[in-house]
Amino acid sequence: MLAAVTFDCWQTLIADDEATEGAARRLRIAGCRAALERGGFPVPAAAVAAAYDAAGEALASLWASGRDVSTEGQVRLLLTHLEGPLPAELPARLLLDLTAAYAAPVLEALPLPCDGAAEALSWAAARGLRLGLICNTGRTPGRTLRPALARRHLLRYLHACTFSDEHGLRKPDPRLFRATLAALGVGPEASVHVGDDPVADVAGAKRAGLRAVHLRRGAGAPAAADADATIGSLRDLPTVLTVLAGEASP
Repeated sequence: MLAAVTFDCWQTLIADDEATEGAARRLRIAGCRAALERGGFPVPAAAVAAAYDAAGEALASLWASGRDVSTEGQVRLLLTHLEGPLPAELPARLLLDLTAAYAAPVLEALPLPCDGAAEALSWAAARGLRLGLICNTGRTPGRTLRPALARRHLLRYLHACTFSDEHGLRKPDPRLFRATLAALGVGPEASVHVGDDPVADVAGAKRAGLRAVHLRRGAGAPAAADADATIGSLRDLPTVLTVLAGEASP
């Protein structure tokens, strides 16, 4: 039986390229610098960029431990690496302004839908499957990923979205999968997760009791030996889900 399908976000449903990644970085740094200047704390652009990159290294260590932090937490981390005459506690209005500037770039440097994403979601929705998203957010929070997905006409298919920055946890933690399934009202035995990361998506889903489809883009991409199925494109997903649902022979 198959009642629900959950999807990874980045590199599964949407993806950045070098242009959008670079634009998001520039917009985030410029936006934070402008917010600081409006708040009465002018800081050179180079100093904000250096703090942004240093915060990125600290975030990578945090993420490797399976934890995540809110956008405000990321802003506070950036500020700890920023050299300059900043007070120990910023005014609340300035912190809100910084948080908004940090979160906004994805709406200007909009990620591209992955090949076959809309078609796979539409196919699954038309068959009455409950659809969810489980996303390790990185530097783009759920609060702006939702409208970004909507602009790419993908959000309308999703019944539940789980973003790591809103839970303080990252895949492969099984609690993110369980929270999504609880929101969908479906048990793991009737669910399949689809994603490109052998650890975060495949191993994480299996730990939570779901079956897993590995989206392996190219022969050079890491394999996931414990996946229930492997596909090279989301255009292949309907065939695989039909087999996993027991409606066709492999």
